Amino acid sequence: MTGRPTSDAREIVEHILDETGVALMSGNFQRLMTCFELPYEIGTFAGQRTVASEAEMRTTFDRIRAHYEARNVTDLVRRCMEAEFHDPVTIESTHETRVMSGAVQVQETYTVYSRQRLIDGRWKVGWSQYAITDVPAHIAVLSGTPPAGPCGTR
Repeated sequence: MTGRPTSDAREIVEHILDETGVALMSGNFQRLMTCFELPYEIGTFAGQRTVASEAEMRTTFDRIRAHYEARNVTDLVRRCMEAEFHDPVTIESTHETRVMSGAVQVQETYTVYSRQRLIDGRWKVGWSQYAITDVPAHIAVLSGTPPAGPCGTR
């Protein structure tokens, strides 16, 4: 611990969640990229994956957006549950995500554990572990496996 208030860590993480949510829902890839470091490590129950380049991140972004479009997703409701400084340039956090289509939640709420680092004066996510169990197509997008079926559903 660094002695910095946990509320500062929470504010940083909530800002990143807001920025990435807007980027995903609006299709603004460059806005999303300002919030991630490369390589970016993604983990799911299906395994670990390293996104090493901006091109790979773009493919993942496009596949996530296509998955959301196929499910008629209109909003991501995300809430930081915990955020704490590990050291002066590292925050470890947990947030929950609800994937919404209008007022209907289209998949079970899932938890994400992440690590953010301060790089060149900007906080960026470099590692995330997604606890998604009920949507194989979403897991496939994150783990980088080819989508199955016409809309990437399994």
